Amino acid sequence: MTAPHVAVNLWDWDPAWNDLGLFSTFCDQLMDLGVDAIETTAPWSETEPEAGRVDADPVLERLAIARDRGLEVRLRLNFQDPPRWLTPPWSSDGTGRPFEKGYGRQPLFPSLVDPGLTDRWVSWSEAIAAALGPLAPTYSLGMGLHFELKYGEWLGYERFTTAPPPARCEGQPLSPAVISWIAQRETLLRNLVDSLAAAVRRGSPDARISAPLGEGFRHQSARFGNQDIAGLAAHADDVVYSHDFFIHGPGSEWQLETSTAIYRTATDRPVHVELDGSGTGVYQRFGDEGLLEQARAALRGGATGFNVANFTGRREWSDDLAQFAFLPRLKDLELPGPDVEPDLAVLLSSWSYYVDRDESESLHAAHYGLVDALRRGGHAVRAIGSAAAITRLAPGSTLVLPARSVVDAALLSAIESRPDVHLIGSAAEDPRQLDSEWRLSPWRPALSGVLRGDYTRHNGGPIPSSIGAGEWEGRA
Repeated sequence: MTAPHVAVNLWDWDPAWNDLGLFSTFCDQLMDLGVDAIETTAPWSETEPEAGRVDADPVLERLAIARDRGLEVRLRLNFQDPPRWLTPPWSSDGTGRPFEKGYGRQPLFPSLVDPGLTDRWVSWSEAIAAALGPLAPTYSLGMGLHFELKYGEWLGYERFTTAPPPARCEGQPLSPAVISWIAQRETLLRNLVDSLAAAVRRGSPDARISAPLGEGFRHQSARFGNQDIAGLAAHADDVVYSHDFFIHGPGSEWQLETSTAIYRTATDRPVHVELDGSGTGVYQRFGDEGLLEQARAALRGGATGFNVANFTGRREWSDDLAQFAFLPRLKDLELPGPDVEPDLAVLLSSWSYYVDRDESESLHAAHYGLVDALRRGGHAVRAIGSAAAITRLAPGSTLVLPARSVVDAALLSAIESRPDVHLIGSAAEDPRQLDSEWRLSPWRPALSGVLRGDYTRHNGGPIPSSIGAGEWEGRA
């Protein structure tokens, strides 16, 4: 039996991080519970007391305690909280009022592309990695309010009130302004993430990098979700997928199983699923057995481990981890067997989510539900979202374009370059007949035959008329 890897998260604003005695007690508990690792933080605010001078001692003290207990260390770099000496003009909304405060110590910065901020992030990342050396082998890039690499107002390198995302196009060609908006949004964040990962590896060449990817299956589409799954994990050795349990609720195991499978196959990286906790009310809703059911679903989707998060925001939680009975039981679960070679590829284009602008979850239900139905039908499915992934498909592969897909120029070019790939779900029999930079793909009857009429909808919600043919089966 091979057990999943289990880490417990402890952020630098939590009581057990700020009290070394309690930090030691916390690590003792993790060791007693059989936990493999602690994921904690290196706070920028506490480790660069003067511009250009890095003092890693606060982090080194804590890493030494964890190492003494035999715990692995996963270290999330807290870019969110700047040093006290840094007060750039973009730390307020222009009226003197600070922007929304994040979970950490300082107001949340709205810009992720201003070089006054990002250049400092790059230099600090390299310096802190060099100072910590082999004590912190796995680094994670903690940006934005949720410490995750995802789009949305909470990440904020554009304010939606002054730079609104594109409206729904309703079958009309994308304007140059819309194309520019989407391309800039994806490119800027992807390039920033790549530069930060490179900085860490310059400081510590043997460092591993983890990509903390936020929720994809949720409402608000690209306004909040993270769709550039492959692009934001291209630098990484593994992925942490944070599922929004508080949105989906108990009984939604298929959503987590399918989402995990999508993130696993789209990134081609090991995936650790973040299990939310008391700090978000999830534990109270699910309980021990409910969270274990979710963990089993994640393993069925291909997860190799778990990050247990938000159980440390209050002293009475982190001082008594035994009250969370599911924690040691995670190690009793068993990893599934090796991956089966996929026989179908499903294209999940990030541009679909920008253009659709769906305030419900119907688009995700259509696309993720398609993957779920194919998997339940016995198919080994690979989710792909990049031109590079299309070029790597084996000759004779089948590529499925879900309903309401929007294909950008790069993906279209990749599809056109593969006449040996069988395409289903498109308006065209042959991909070369796609007649513009993008195409909204209507439902094609041949695909409903593949699904045998049990195409999935989400939470019993309304069925969008644009989804098309096929019987729908509501699932709890």
